[in-house]
Amino acid sequence: MDRKKILILGCGNIGSRHLQALTNLPYDLEIGIIEPNDDSKKIAKTRLIDSNYDSKKHKITWYDKINDDLKSYDLAIVATPSVGRVKNIIKLLNLGISKFLIEKIVCQSNSEYELLLNTLEKFNAKSWINVNMRYFDAYQKIKEYFKNSKIHISIIGSKPVLGTNAIHYLDFVCWLSNSYDLTLNGELLSNEIFPNKRGDQFVEFAGTLIGSGKKSSIVLTYFPDSNLPTTIDITNNKNHLIIDELNDEQFNLSINPNFEYKFEHVSTVTTKIVKDIFEKNTCSLPSASDLYSLHSELFRVFNNHIMKIKNIKPSLCPIT
Repeated sequence: MDRKKILILGCGNIGSRHLQALTNLPYDLEIGIIEPNDDSKKIAKTRLIDSNYDSKKHKITWYDKINDDLKSYDLAIVATPSVGRVKNIIKLLNLGISKFLIEKIVCQSNSEYELLLNTLEKFNAKSWINVNMRYFDAYQKIKEYFKNSKIHISIIGSKPVLGTNAIHYLDFVCWLSNSYDLTLNGELLSNEIFPNKRGDQFVEFAGTLIGSGKKSSIVLTYFPDSNLPTTIDITNNKNHLIIDELNDEQFNLSINPNFEYKFEHVSTVTTKIVKDIFEKNTCSLPSASDLYSLHSELFRVFNNHIMKIKNIKPSLCPIT
Protein backbone atom coordinates (compact mmCIF):
# COMPACT_ATOMS: atom_id res chain seq x y z
CA MET A 1 0.00 0.00 0.00
CA ASP A 2 1.30 3.49 -0.90
CA ARG A 3 2.02 5.89 1.94
CA LYS A 4 -1.30 7.37 3.03
CA LYS A 5 -1.81 10.95 4.13
CA ILE A 6 -4.14 11.69 7.07
CA LEU A 7 -5.06 15.12 8.39
CA ILE A 8 -6.19 15.72 11.98
CA LEU A 9 -8.12 18.95 12.46
CA GLY A 10 -8.01 19.68 16.20
CA CYS A 11 -5.53 17.76 18.34
CA GLY A 12 -6.78 18.34 21.88
CA ASN A 13 -7.96 15.53 24.15
CA ILE A 14 -9.85 13.49 21.54
CA GLY A 15 -7.71 14.49 18.57
CA SER A 16 -4.54 13.37 20.36
CA ARG A 17 -6.16 9.99 21.02
CA HIS A 18 -6.88 9.68 17.31
CA LEU A 19 -3.22 10.50 16.72
CA GLN A 20 -2.15 7.68 19.04
CA ALA A 21 -4.41 5.30 17.14
CA LEU A 22 -2.90 6.28 13.78
CA THR A 23 0.61 5.36 14.94
CA ASN A 24 -0.60 1.78 15.44
CA LEU A 25 -1.64 1.34 11.80
CA PRO A 26 0.36 -1.34 9.95
CA TYR A 27 1.68 0.95 7.21
CA ASP A 28 3.60 4.17 6.81
CA LEU A 29 1.72 7.45 7.08
CA GLU A 30 2.15 11.14 6.49
CA ILE A 31 0.12 12.84 9.23
CA GLY A 32 -0.76 16.53 9.14
CA ILE A 33 -2.05 18.12 12.33
CA ILE A 34 -3.86 21.46 12.51
CA GLU A 35 -3.72 22.69 16.10
CA PRO A 36 -3.01 26.33 17.04
CA ASN A 37 -3.12 25.81 20.83
CA ASP A 38 0.32 25.27 22.40
CA ASP A 39 -1.05 23.37 25.43
CA SER A 40 -2.90 20.94 23.17
CA LYS A 41 0.27 20.45 21.12
CA LYS A 42 2.21 19.57 24.28
CA ILE A 43 -0.41 17.00 25.33
CA ALA A 44 -0.45 15.45 21.86
CA LYS A 45 3.34 15.22 21.70
CA THR A 46 3.45 13.59 25.15
CA ARG A 47 0.87 11.03 24.07
CA LEU A 48 2.90 10.36 20.95
CA ILE A 49 5.85 9.43 23.15
CA ASP A 50 3.61 7.24 25.30
CA SER A 51 2.46 5.37 22.17
CA ASN A 52 6.07 4.54 21.14
CA TYR A 53 5.75 6.65 18.01
CA ASP A 54 8.29 5.69 15.32
CA SER A 55 9.45 8.84 13.52
CA LYS A 56 11.00 6.73 10.74
CA LYS A 57 7.66 5.06 9.98
CA HIS A 58 5.37 8.10 10.21
CA LYS A 59 6.07 11.67 9.14
CA ILE A 60 4.20 14.32 11.16
CA THR A 61 3.76 17.96 10.11
CA TRP A 62 2.15 20.59 12.35
CA TYR A 63 0.04 23.48 11.10
CA ASP A 64 -1.62 26.39 12.92
CA LYS A 65 -4.50 26.75 10.45
CA ILE A 66 -6.06 25.38 7.27
CA ASN A 67 -3.97 26.32 4.22
CA ASP A 68 -3.24 25.29 0.63
CA ASP A 69 -0.55 22.79 1.71
CA LEU A 70 -3.33 20.38 2.71
CA LYS A 71 -4.67 19.59 -0.77
CA SER A 72 -3.36 16.05 -1.11
CA TYR A 73 -4.63 14.37 2.07
CA ASP A 74 -6.57 11.12 1.70
CA LEU A 75 -8.62 11.39 4.93
CA ALA A 76 -9.42 14.16 7.42
CA ILE A 77 -10.24 13.41 11.05
CA VAL A 78 -12.24 16.38 12.35
CA ALA A 79 -11.95 16.64 16.14
CA THR A 80 -12.64 20.32 16.74
CA PRO A 81 -15.60 21.50 18.87
CA SER A 82 -18.98 21.64 17.15
CA VAL A 83 -18.87 25.46 16.83
CA GLY A 84 -17.66 26.37 13.34
CA ARG A 85 -16.99 22.75 12.40
CA VAL A 86 -19.08 22.77 9.21
CA LYS A 87 -17.25 25.84 7.87
CA ASN A 88 -13.92 24.08 8.43
CA ILE A 89 -15.07 20.90 6.70
CA ILE A 90 -16.21 22.96 3.71
CA LYS A 91 -12.75 24.57 3.56
CA LEU A 92 -11.19 21.10 3.44
CA LEU A 93 -13.65 19.97 0.78
CA ASN A 94 -12.61 22.94 -1.35
CA LEU A 95 -9.00 21.82 -0.95
CA GLY A 96 -9.89 18.44 -2.45
CA ILE A 97 -10.17 16.21 0.63
CA SER A 98 -13.02 13.76 0.05
CA LYS A 99 -13.11 11.43 3.07
CA PHE A 100 -13.95 12.57 6.60
CA LEU A 101 -14.13 10.97 10.03
CA ILE A 102 -16.10 13.51 12.07
CA GLU A 103 -16.49 13.76 15.83
CA LYS A 104 -19.92 14.20 17.31
CA ILE A 105 -21.92 16.34 17.90
CA VAL A 106 -21.56 17.10 14.19
CA CYS A 107 -22.79 20.71 14.45
CA GLN A 108 -25.36 22.81 16.34
CA SER A 109 -28.37 23.31 14.06
CA ASN A 110 -30.44 21.72 11.32
CA SER A 111 -29.42 24.46 8.88
CA GLU A 112 -25.71 23.81 9.49
CA TYR A 113 -26.25 20.08 9.13
CA GLU A 114 -28.17 20.48 5.88
CA LEU A 115 -25.43 22.75 4.51
CA LEU A 116 -22.87 20.04 5.37
CA LEU A 117 -24.90 17.27 3.70
CA ASN A 118 -25.50 19.34 0.57
CA THR A 119 -21.81 20.26 0.30
CA LEU A 120 -20.62 16.69 0.86
CA GLU A 121 -22.97 15.59 -1.93
CA LYS A 122 -21.75 18.38 -4.22
CA PHE A 123 -18.15 17.19 -3.83
CA ASN A 124 -19.13 13.50 -3.94
CA ALA A 125 -17.37 13.10 -0.59
CA LYS A 126 -17.73 10.39 2.04
CA SER A 127 -18.24 11.02 5.75
CA TRP A 128 -18.47 8.88 8.86
CA ILE A 129 -19.44 10.02 12.36
CA ASN A 130 -17.33 8.71 15.24
CA VAL A 131 -20.02 7.06 17.36
CA ASN A 132 -17.68 4.16 17.78
CA MET A 133 -19.53 1.73 20.10
CA ARG A 134 -20.31 -0.25 16.93
CA TYR A 135 -16.61 -1.10 16.71
CA PHE A 136 -16.32 -2.63 20.18
CA ASP A 137 -15.69 -6.35 19.75
CA ALA A 138 -18.14 -7.18 22.55
CA TYR A 139 -20.99 -5.14 21.03
CA GLN A 140 -20.52 -6.73 17.62
CA LYS A 141 -21.05 -10.12 19.31
CA ILE A 142 -23.89 -8.83 21.46
CA LYS A 143 -25.77 -7.62 18.37
CA GLU A 144 -26.30 -11.22 17.27
CA TYR A 145 -28.36 -11.89 20.42
CA PHE A 146 -30.64 -8.88 20.06
CA LYS A 147 -31.35 -8.78 16.32
CA ASN A 148 -34.74 -9.25 14.66
CA SER A 149 -36.77 -8.18 17.71
CA LYS A 150 -37.82 -5.03 19.50
CA ILE A 151 -35.05 -3.81 21.82
CA HIS A 152 -35.17 -1.72 24.98
CA ILE A 153 -32.05 -0.09 26.40
CA SER A 154 -31.70 1.76 29.69
CA ILE A 155 -28.57 3.74 30.54
CA ILE A 156 -27.88 5.10 34.01
CA GLY A 157 -24.87 7.29 34.70
CA SER A 158 -23.57 10.10 36.83
CA LYS A 159 -22.60 13.74 36.30
CA PRO A 160 -24.34 16.14 33.89
CA VAL A 161 -23.00 14.78 30.59
CA LEU A 162 -26.23 13.87 28.84
CA GLY A 163 -25.68 16.37 26.03
CA THR A 164 -22.24 14.97 25.28
CA ASN A 165 -23.05 11.28 25.61
CA ALA A 166 -26.60 10.90 24.28
CA ILE A 167 -25.72 10.55 20.58
CA HIS A 168 -23.48 7.54 21.27
CA TYR A 169 -26.26 5.54 22.90
CA LEU A 170 -28.96 6.73 20.52
CA ASP A 171 -26.90 5.52 17.59
CA PHE A 172 -26.15 2.30 19.48
CA VAL A 173 -29.81 1.35 19.90
CA CYS A 174 -30.53 2.32 16.28
CA TRP A 175 -27.64 0.15 15.11
CA LEU A 176 -28.83 -2.82 17.19
CA SER A 177 -32.39 -2.48 15.86
CA ASN A 178 -31.44 -1.45 12.29
CA SER A 179 -33.84 1.49 12.49
CA TYR A 180 -33.34 5.26 12.81
CA ASP A 181 -36.90 6.36 13.53
CA LEU A 182 -36.46 7.43 17.17
CA THR A 183 -38.52 10.31 18.54
CA LEU A 184 -37.14 11.93 21.69
CA ASN A 185 -38.91 13.27 24.78
CA GLY A 186 -37.13 15.65 27.17
CA GLU A 187 -39.93 16.31 29.67
CA LEU A 188 -37.94 14.60 32.46
CA LEU A 189 -34.70 16.52 31.96
CA SER A 190 -33.31 18.22 35.05
CA ASN A 191 -34.53 21.77 35.69
CA GLU A 192 -30.93 22.98 35.89
CA ILE A 193 -28.73 23.82 32.90
CA PHE A 194 -25.15 22.86 33.73
CA PRO A 195 -21.80 24.32 32.64
CA ASN A 196 -19.70 22.41 30.13
CA LYS A 197 -16.00 21.83 30.76
CA ARG A 198 -15.24 22.56 27.10
CA GLY A 199 -16.11 26.25 27.32
CA ASP A 200 -18.69 28.92 28.09
CA GLN A 201 -20.31 28.60 24.66
CA PHE A 202 -21.50 25.08 25.57
CA VAL A 203 -23.86 23.71 28.22
CA GLU A 204 -24.69 20.32 29.66
CA PHE A 205 -27.81 18.48 30.77
CA ALA A 206 -28.84 15.86 33.32
CA GLY A 207 -32.04 14.01 34.12
CA THR A 208 -33.84 11.62 31.78
CA LEU A 209 -34.13 11.55 28.00
CA ILE A 210 -36.54 9.05 26.41
CA GLY A 211 -36.50 7.76 22.86
CA SER A 212 -39.07 5.57 21.14
CA GLY A 213 -39.39 3.99 17.72
CA LYS A 214 -41.05 1.05 15.98
CA LYS A 215 -38.17 -1.34 16.71
CA SER A 216 -36.56 0.13 19.80
CA SER A 217 -36.87 2.28 22.89
CA ILE A 218 -34.25 3.89 25.09
CA VAL A 219 -34.11 5.69 28.43
CA LEU A 220 -30.98 7.66 29.34
CA THR A 221 -30.71 8.95 32.91
CA TYR A 222 -27.80 10.93 34.33
CA PHE A 223 -27.81 11.92 38.01
CA PRO A 224 -25.78 15.15 38.38
CA ASP A 225 -24.58 14.65 41.95
CA SER A 226 -23.55 11.00 42.11
CA ASN A 227 -20.63 8.72 41.37
CA LEU A 228 -22.63 5.86 39.94
CA PRO A 229 -20.93 3.65 37.38
CA THR A 230 -22.40 3.84 33.88
CA THR A 231 -24.63 0.80 33.39
CA ILE A 232 -26.28 -0.32 30.16
CA ASP A 233 -29.30 -2.62 30.40
CA ILE A 234 -30.24 -4.28 27.07
CA THR A 235 -33.42 -6.36 26.80
CA ASN A 236 -35.50 -8.05 24.13
CA ASN A 237 -38.11 -10.81 24.29
CA LYS A 238 -35.43 -13.49 24.81
CA ASN A 239 -32.28 -11.99 26.24
CA HIS A 240 -31.23 -9.64 29.02
CA LEU A 241 -27.78 -8.16 29.56
CA ILE A 242 -26.48 -5.59 32.04
CA ILE A 243 -23.08 -4.01 31.43
CA ASP A 244 -21.00 -1.96 33.84
CA GLU A 245 -19.37 0.00 31.05
CA LEU A 246 -16.20 1.40 32.58
CA ASN A 247 -15.51 -1.46 34.99
CA ASP A 248 -15.62 -4.03 32.18
CA GLU A 249 -18.25 -6.25 33.77
CA GLN A 250 -21.37 -7.95 32.45
CA PHE A 251 -24.25 -9.58 34.31
CA ASN A 252 -27.49 -11.47 33.86
CA LEU A 253 -27.21 -12.63 30.29
CA SER A 254 -29.92 -15.20 29.71
CA ILE A 255 -27.59 -17.14 27.47
CA ASN A 256 -23.87 -17.66 27.89
CA PRO A 257 -21.92 -16.47 24.84
CA ASN A 258 -18.18 -16.91 24.80
CA PHE A 259 -17.04 -13.32 25.22
CA GLU A 260 -16.18 -10.80 27.90
CA TYR A 261 -17.18 -7.15 27.76
CA LYS A 262 -14.32 -4.68 27.44
CA PHE A 263 -14.59 -0.93 26.98
CA GLU A 264 -12.50 0.21 24.01
CA HIS A 265 -10.88 3.63 23.79
CA VAL A 266 -10.45 6.02 20.85
CA SER A 267 -6.70 5.31 20.88
CA THR A 268 -7.41 1.73 19.77
CA VAL A 269 -10.82 1.87 18.04
CA THR A 270 -9.75 4.52 15.53
CA THR A 271 -6.99 2.18 14.35
CA LYS A 272 -9.65 -0.32 13.25
CA ILE A 273 -11.86 2.37 11.69
CA VAL A 274 -9.13 3.97 9.58
CA LYS A 275 -7.81 0.59 8.50
CA ASP A 276 -11.29 -0.25 7.18
CA ILE A 277 -11.56 3.09 5.36
CA PHE A 278 -8.24 2.57 3.60
CA GLU A 279 -8.65 -1.11 2.79
CA LYS A 280 -12.41 -1.27 2.11
CA ASN A 281 -13.15 2.34 1.13
CA THR A 282 -15.84 2.33 3.83
CA CYS A 283 -16.34 1.46 7.50
CA SER A 284 -19.06 0.37 9.92
CA LEU A 285 -19.73 3.85 11.31
CA PRO A 286 -22.85 5.76 10.23
CA SER A 287 -22.57 8.48 7.63
CA ALA A 288 -23.48 12.09 8.32
CA SER A 289 -26.79 11.57 6.51
CA ASP A 290 -27.55 8.51 8.68
CA LEU A 291 -27.34 10.60 11.86
CA TYR A 292 -29.21 13.70 10.66
CA SER A 293 -32.53 12.68 12.23
CA LEU A 294 -30.99 11.92 15.64
CA HIS A 295 -29.15 15.24 15.68
CA SER A 296 -32.32 17.05 14.68
CA GLU A 297 -34.21 15.44 17.56
CA LEU A 298 -31.47 16.38 20.04
CA PHE A 299 -31.45 19.98 18.80
CA ARG A 300 -35.23 20.15 19.19
CA VAL A 301 -35.39 18.64 22.68
CA PHE A 302 -32.43 20.49 24.19
CA ASN A 303 -33.37 23.88 22.70
CA ASN A 304 -36.96 23.47 23.92
CA HIS A 305 -35.61 22.67 27.37
CA ILE A 306 -33.36 25.74 27.39
CA MET A 307 -36.33 27.88 26.35
CA LYS A 308 -38.42 26.35 29.14
CA ILE A 309 -35.77 26.93 31.83
CA LYS A 310 -34.22 30.24 30.70
CA ASN A 311 -37.05 31.72 28.65
CA ILE A 312 -34.75 32.32 25.70
CA LYS A 313 -34.88 30.71 22.26
CA PRO A 314 -31.41 29.53 21.21
CA SER A 315 -30.39 30.03 17.60
CA LEU A 316 -27.89 27.15 17.96
CA CYS A 317 -28.00 24.11 20.21
CA PRO A 318 -25.04 24.68 22.59
CA ILE A 319 -23.78 21.09 22.85
CA THR A 320 -20.54 19.55 21.61
